[in-house]
Amino acid sequence: MPSNSQDYIGIRNLINLLYRLYSRQKPLAEMTPQEVGEHLSKKFPITVQKEPYEPPKHRCSRWILVNGPVYADEGFFGTIIVEVSKIVDWMTQHANGVFSSNTAEQKAREYLPRWLEGADTTDETITLLDKHQREVLQGDCLRFLWSDWAKVWCPTCKAWHPRIQEHDFGWVQTGRITLKFDDWHCPEGHLLNTERPLDIRWIVR
Repeated sequence: MPSNSQDYIGIRNLINLLYRLYSRQKPLAEMTPQEVGEHLSKKFPITVQKEPYEPPKHRCSRWILVNGPVYADEGFFGTIIVEVSKIVDWMTQHANGVFSSNTAEQKAREYLPRWLEGADTTDETITLLDKHQREVLQGDCLRFLWSDWAKVWCPTCKAWHPRIQEHDFGWVQTGRITLKFDDWHCPEGHLLNTERPLDIRWIVR
């Protein structure tokens, strides 16, 4: 994932360049993300990661577990669950506005709105996600928490909290990329998630 606005601008400019070089279709600004992704996938098939995807056959409960130790997520000590009914609209917009070159992740993204909409909201158990569903959702944990769509379990408090506290470490230089890192704590100050800088190296041949 791009780390800052400059990276996004660079990717956008690259896509515009590729579009001008290889496309004779309608203007890029009028294309949906899916159309852009499909067009680039056809022109550059080497970028496509083909994986099979089998949608879940079980019904979703009221809550889904997005991040936590149960998935062996690095740096996570707390567990984040999301109330399904609150993210259906967001998930629908996300599915229509984002495209992945990984075929399994893209199929999971397209299937998620239907699966979430059909959830049994009377079932208070917590539903685990498959690998590709998690790839779609796990980057949006903070959005879910700050939107009051989720809650986090603190193993030290042994309690659920609707909010976290972010301890901002600012921007860290790793190689030639600057990344932002912070830790998440529960309202009582217990560590829930820690992000460690990775050494990003560029090889120029």
